[in-house]
Amino acid sequence: MEALADDLRVRLGKDPGPMGLFGVSQGGAIALQTAARPGGRWFAVVSVSTFSSLDQPVAQSVQGLYEPLASISASMCGLGVRCRGGFFPGDISPLRSAAHLTIPAYIVHGGMDEFIPCSQGKQIYDAIPGRRKSFQLIPDGTHNNVLAKGGHAMYAELCLFYLKALKGNPSDSAGLKSAPGIH
Repeated sequence: MEALADDLRVRLGKDPGPMGLFGVSQGGAIALQTAARPGGRWFAVVSVSTFSSLDQPVAQSVQGLYEPLASISASMCGLGVRCRGGFFPGDISPLRSAAHLTIPAYIVHGGMDEFIPCSQGKQIYDAIPGRRKSFQLIPDGTHNNVLAKGGHAMYAELCLFYLKALKGNPSDSAGLKSAPGIH
C-alpha cells in the first residue's frame, strides 16, 4: 500500500494529501494490517466483512466435508500456503493488527454473514484501542451483499466518518451512532 501511495505521489508530481484506507473481506484485512504499521501515512481505515485471522475462512471453506477430512484438508491447505507463500494462514491476523491501530477505524459486518461470522468483526472492533472507532452491523447483510444491504445510509455514515477523521478531531470521529444498525 505504501508503494502504491509513493507511485501516486510520483505520477502526480506532488503530495496527494491525506489518504484513507478501505477494504472488503481480504481487502479489509490488508487495510487493517497496513493501518497498524508504524509510521503510516493514513488518516483513517474502514474494514468491511473482514476475518479475524486467515485460518478462520480456510477452516470455514472445508466445512461440510466428512469431519476427519475437513481437519486434514484445513491443515494441508495451511501447509501448502506455508510452502508456497512462506507463512501460515494464522499468521495473517487483522485481530492482532487492530490492537495497534492509532487512527480512527470503522468496522462494518453483515449479521447474516455465514462465511465470516459477525463475531469476528466484533472481535476486531473490540481489539481496537481507544474511542476513535465505530462498528456498524448490517442486520440482513451477508458476506456477498453487505454493501448493497447497507445502502445509502451506510455510505453516508462512511463518508461522515472519513470527513470527521480528516478533520483530526478525535471526539468527532468517535462513537458515530446516527444511522440505524450502528452499535
